[in-house]
Amino acid sequence: MNSESGTDAVRQQIWRRLDELRLEIARNHASLDALALHGASHDVIDAGERAGDAALAGVMEPAELILLREALQLETALHRIAAGSYGICTDCGQPIPAARMRAEPASTRCLSCQQALERSIPPR
Repeated sequence: MNSESGTDAVRQQIWRRLDELRLEIARNHASLDALALHGASHDVIDAGERAGDAALAGVMEPAELILLREALQLETALHRIAAGSYGICTDCGQPIPAARMRAEPASTRCLSCQQALERSIPPR
């Protein structure tokens, strides 16, 4: 990204999203803490209820990992802005189009390099 005002707008967009992610992560932690307290406050808990709590906790953990990954990517983008390398493809060194950066502010690769990377990863 070349213009300072464009970079400032992206920086603000990233900070807003990071704030949203932090709130969501905090809510997930509060939910998990509530599950732990619920289990600790009852001597006898119905096995079905315990299984439901465990299933809910299992669903929340991968979701939280997704949130944490996004937060890390956005923090990396902020570091790239500060270093002056934001908007430059880490693979080919060419500028990443502004439209891609607006759509995916944490992008580190141009679309061509990202597609090449995805094609190189074997399907599961």
